[in-house]
Amino acid sequence: MGNIVAITCPHCGGQVQRANNEYFAKCPYCGIEVAFNEIKEEAQLGAYKDRLNVLEQNESIDTAKRLEMQKWVMIRNIVLAAISVLTFLAFVLVGMSTMMGIETFVGLGSICLLLALGGTLAAVPSLSVNYPGYNALYRTNEKFGKLTMMFKLGGLTVGLMLVSAFVAYFVLRIIGG
Repeated sequence: MGNIVAITCPHCGGQVQRANNEYFAKCPYCGIEVAFNEIKEEAQLGAYKDRLNVLEQNESIDTAKRLEMQKWVMIRNIVLAAISVLTFLAFVLVGMSTMMGIETFVGLGSICLLLALGGTLAAVPSLSVNYPGYNALYRTNEKFGKLTMMFKLGGLTVGLMLVSAFVAYFVLRIIGG
């Protein structure tokens, strides 16, 4: 009798029993089909479980995308730092050659500048293509994210190279007197 649930028929007042986890039964007195309240509770519980599964899946995707973005940002920062350092060295070496009269510094500075420019031309498209472009706030991929990132990185790289050149100029002015 533990699995049998009885309710009062809403139509005639007779006793309707449910057995074996059935959610509907016919009233033996008036023949109306009766739904048991447990179906609502189980349906709600099922909906909550489904929602929890969706949330856990979204959290898993979100975590993976955030880790991918962190990795991309780290690589971007290393590349931009390398380009900045090469640009700085290029201008310092060329400036040192005029101060000290050593022609080798001009060659080394030129090589550094070529490496910085080549790195820029290679890194901007490469980083843009590998940009994850995931908006964690809305859990969506950004429209035109890779193209937008290419323009942002191009501008940022040119700006960093200019700043590096100006810093080199000021360092040379301080050293040279």
